[in-house]
Amino acid sequence: MTIEIRPITRAEAKDYLRVLPWANGLPQEEPEPSAWYAGRAANPPQRKATPEQLDRYADELLTDWFRPQAAFVDGKIAGGSAIVSVDLTLPGGRQVPMGGVTSTGVLPTYRRRGLLRKVMAAMLDDCRERGEFLAGLSASEATIYGRYGFAPATFQHRWEVRRTDVAFRTPFTDPGTLDVVDGASAAAIWPVLHEQVRAVRVGEVSPLPGKWSGLADGGLPADGRGPAHHLIHRDAGGQVDGAAIFRLPWSPDPDYAGELQVDAFEALNHDAYRALWDYCSISTSPNEWWRHGGRWMSRCAGC
Repeated sequence: MTIEIRPITRAEAKDYLRVLPWANGLPQEEPEPSAWYAGRAANPPQRKATPEQLDRYADELLTDWFRPQAAFVDGKIAGGSAIVSVDLTLPGGRQVPMGGVTSTGVLPTYRRRGLLRKVMAAMLDDCRERGEFLAGLSASEATIYGRYGFAPATFQHRWEVRRTDVAFRTPFTDPGTLDVVDGASAAAIWPVLHEQVRAVRVGEVSPLPGKWSGLADGGLPADGRGPAHHLIHRDAGGQVDGAAIFRLPWSPDPDYAGELQVDAFEALNHDAYRALWDYCSISTSPNEWWRHGGRWMSRCAGC
């Protein structure tokens, strides 16, 4: 068996994509619902990429910010991973380059052979050569990465709360205003708001190209959770200081009918934070649940 670890060429892009769980339709999550996922499924549904999608993904794959490495076994791509270039906010507001690990997978028939270890070593060497002295990821399977030198840097939380069981501890009067806007307005608001938030939030990362491109159409997600609704908060002076994206998926189960799922949430101050959560907590019928799936991250390009 001959093993080679190297970057892929454009002609090899589709073969690389076929080893990745999010493209080949194989499960890629731990048994419990992921913190970032607002839905109820333990493993969010996977759909195998169509030939047309693979062609489009391959055209978008090889860029300056996306750097894949593949493990070739006897000339065939059996596994791979990639680094995306982002900036990370440190305490004090300084932003430094970071290599974000993403798009990782090894075909089931080639596991337990050390392929991913070799790929990770190649990627970290590449980061060092480019001056990216930090590497990070948002793990879908957290037990994997400790063997490669990674350790927890922060935590995500998943909340499932019945509205009637919680309330604000003290009365709250919002000095600003809330509004539900369309996708086009949200697409203009989120990039500006995110830049403001990440300048002051330790551990926040810069958005990848195309991060906000899907907001304007407000389409249905692949898992059938219904269309996105865009909530924004403005301060007393009319400036946007918070936003949230939520869904109200239909369910045949009466226990979950009217459930509100929060996909994205950003706030610059406590007033915006409380006002947004106050709205989300009263937007369902009195006996229903609302859920927050943690920090919003792109599934196939987040780190």
